[in-house]
Amino acid sequence: MINRLKLLIWTVFLVGTVNVSVQLSFAGASSAHIPRNSKWLKYLKAGERASELNRLPMAERFLSAATNEAKKGGESDFRMISALKALALVQMKQQKYEMAEVNLKKAIVLLEAKPE
Repeated sequence: MINRLKLLIWTVFLVGTVNVSVQLSFAGASSAHIPRNSKWLKYLKAGERASELNRLPMAERFLSAATNEAKKGGESDFRMISALKALALVQMKQQKYEMAEVNLKKAIVLLEAKPE
């Protein structure tokens, strides 16, 4: 059985770290790198909105699509970290703890591999 306390600790750590990481990455990224009409951004925002409306299966589909788009930029891309974090949070809301744990672990590995 998954240690839910450990999963919660990862989530708290990841949410704070990813938000800072993403903000810094967005601040340093030019509009040429991440256009406002990018598929990744559309999927991410749609997934987050669906999650807010408690449409969790729909949110999971959008956020999975966001991770697929992020792969095109490379797995170490901050977009992948952000999409994995959002996807894991939706999966935890659905009590899909094993899937959430896998995605949180991937995001943490990517975070740890990023240069300062």
